[in-house]
Amino acid sequence: MIFTDLPPEILLKVITLLELGDVARIRQSCKQLRDITQDKFIWVSLLKNQRWNHPIPPWFDFYESLAAPANPSTVELEHAVVTTHRIARAWPCPRSPPLKAHPRLGDMLFMLEMYLDRWLLVIYAEGLVYLWDTQANPMTPPGRLGTTSRARICAKLMDEDKDRQGRWTSCAAQVTEDGQKLVVLLNLKAPPALCRVYEVALKPDASFKLLMTVRLSTPEIIRSISFSDNMLILSRGSAINLVDIAKKPRRDLLVLSPYSEDLEDMWNGTIEIRVFNRYLFAFKARSIEVHDMDHLLETTHREFTAIPFAKHFFHNMTFRDVRISTPIISFDPCLEIKFQVFSYDVLQGLFDFGICLQIRPEDPPVFTVALLNIYALANHVASQFSRILTGPDLLTPSPTPTNEMRSPFRQTNLSSRGFLSAYALGPRAKRAVWVERIRGSTLREIQVWNDSSTPEDEQIVDGPPGEIERVAVYTISSPDLREDVIRCALSESMGLIVLGNRAGEIFLLDLDA
Repeated sequence: MIFTDLPPEILLKVITLLELGDVARIRQSCKQLRDITQDKFIWVSLLKNQRWNHPIPPWFDFYESLAAPANPSTVELEHAVVTTHRIARAWPCPRSPPLKAHPRLGDMLFMLEMYLDRWLLVIYAEGLVYLWDTQANPMTPPGRLGTTSRARICAKLMDEDKDRQGRWTSCAAQVTEDGQKLVVLLNLKAPPALCRVYEVALKPDASFKLLMTVRLSTPEIIRSISFSDNMLILSRGSAINLVDIAKKPRRDLLVLSPYSEDLEDMWNGTIEIRVFNRYLFAFKARSIEVHDMDHLLETTHREFTAIPFAKHFFHNMTFRDVRISTPIISFDPCLEIKFQVFSYDVLQGLFDFGICLQIRPEDPPVFTVALLNIYALANHVASQFSRILTGPDLLTPSPTPTNEMRSPFRQTNLSSRGFLSAYALGPRAKRAVWVERIRGSTLREIQVWNDSSTPEDEQIVDGPPGEIERVAVYTISSPDLREDVIRCALSESMGLIVLGNRAGEIFLLDLDA
């Protein structure tokens, strides 16, 4: 019996089990099979399978994204599958020189962050804010030439100081719950200490709208905003300050850490704060603390010491900053919040942690922090973790390794081999990028990482950490410190890397797909 003599529904079922390359080849065999491969069901199945291993662009992920069309056409589905496949294949490959944004937008680059894999927020300290649409034409194929037609500025805010000096002291931003707007928080240089709250729609042609200006009692670092509570969340040292922006007179609540006679706690300052489903996660230099937002807001005091109901302390580590993935929140059979964190210790390297919080009605909460992967920047890190690593070849040296250089456990000295000047983690923690400056050299390597774990490996368990296996995709060589890359952003699903240097210049490093 000839294959094409099978009933159409059987042929369709068989083709849905094939890989993308096989579908492309079978389409070229005859007109009958070509027509069958244009069935929408095939491309829906392929896209569902891809979602297990690769990040899908939000405007293509028709099962989770608010930005995606409700009823995508077969052409849109096919384009989504092919684009995801090409990006996955090109992600670890060397890249052509980046495209420089003209003209230079500002002098003191303060923030460079990507939201929803599409919207790039650029903030300069002297009072300039820009929102870029890096996918102005989502149907444009990925690649260096396509970047020029996809990326453009769609909103601009100018609040410049007359002397063009530093105007903002800290900033933060987050997408609203409906995914339609971006709220930008900007702290003004004192006196007096102010926080301005702006809103901008995530659409090609938009404008910044000032929602409110909040006067602060003391200069602090803005961290986040809780939309449901109308609370600004700031930090000063290890303390957390919750500022009510809905009621008048305004209520400030200063949350202090429990007193400790251990002098090490003096170095445990807050570096990031996030609120996930009524739980406040305070990421500090040497610990992670979890607070119940409802419990914090119950107090009538202006200042009180709060004991976190869950805490994890990092021994022999002092983190400078962290990057946090989008949490996965489930309610069956109990509330579970899971996400990943890339934490950077300047002297030791990058540490990839898997974090899981389980809230059970009748039992105490379970808080798990598991070290998943390491990228060591110092030789002594290898010996420190050698008791739990699986083999002497696990960690690779920097710069880009060769077969003759895989000897990380040799005992030479305890100095750092280099340092990271910028790094970014994708919202699904499937891809990451960082800029490593090699000590004693003018080289800066743009290195990328791809999570190769399978869905079965995603369970957070106690076990030996793996290596963050990176690939250098581009190298910058320059003795000029003004050309040092100090900020970077990543469109995880599209593979676009955005770099910003100390001179305020922006570069787009796209795939060669």
